[in-house]
Amino acid sequence: MMRRGIFSVAAVLLGAAVAGCVTGPDVGWEGRRVAILGDMRELGAGSVEEHQKVVDYLKESAFEQVWLVGAEFAKIRHNFRSFAHVDEVNAALDAEQPSGYYVLVKGSNGIKLFQTVSHL
Repeated sequence: MMRRGIFSVAAVLLGAAVAGCVTGPDVGWEGRRVAILGDMRELGAGSVEEHQKVVDYLKESAFEQVWLVGAEFAKIRHNFRSFAHVDEVNAALDAEQPSGYYVLVKGSNGIKLFQTVSHL
């Protein structure tokens, strides 16, 4: 009997992106860092647990600021800045005009964080 497992690599990729940005000078990320992370969609029953793992890792990371976007991250207890939609992120970026940061932007395409790049 063959068993098949279907899983999303979203959590692995998001974790790898965050880890790659916090390893320091080896990857050229010396300086102030901001993570703008969107929900990982299509995780199914394990969604809350996987989002919690990301939040737990971020609590120990070297990011000066963390902005979380979407309904799944909203279910997790954290003290990071939260946004329901990408439009709110873009409005905050336009209003605050942060500068001097390395910024990681990552999330499922459905969150549409690709729209934030033009606001940085």
